[in-house]
Amino acid sequence: MSTFISSAPLIIRSGLGNIDTSELMPLGTRAVDNEGNVYIYLKGIGSTVVGSWVAYNESYQTSLLTETIAAKLYPVAVATAITVASTYGWYQIAGYRTLAMVKASCAKEALLYATTTAGSLDDAGTTTIHGAVAITTVVAAGTTDVLLNYPHPSAA
Repeated sequence: MSTFISSAPLIIRSGLGNIDTSELMPLGTRAVDNEGNVYIYLKGIGSTVVGSWVAYNESYQTSLLTETIAAKLYPVAVATAITVASTYGWYQIAGYRTLAMVKASCAKEALLYATTTAGSLDDAGTTTIHGAVAITTVVAAGTTDVLLNYPHPSAA
């Protein structure tokens, strides 16, 4: 089943998973798909893959999430496409998400933490990403299903 997004009264000119080479929507635009998942339109950053965790600032510029970036306390999102530098796309911020990058041995129903690996979270660490919970077990480094509720890091 295909997932479509809409946002009244805006006309959405870019779909989930699209990689836009020009800014087709105002940065920071939010949209909800037909399953209730929430997305935000952001500018990409180099090395982003589907499932990368990013932090975004007040200008809607992204950085691959690491412990160092998490210390800035920016909101967090998950890439739905390979939105590298000079491209734009949708990032998920709420709802059920498959293909979220995690490190090896991430446990089911675990809280997630920023790591030193850019764009990947783990079930152990010092900087909690509130609003993100793994809902499947991962044996090797890769991806897991997560529940998102406007994820953000905690203050140290």
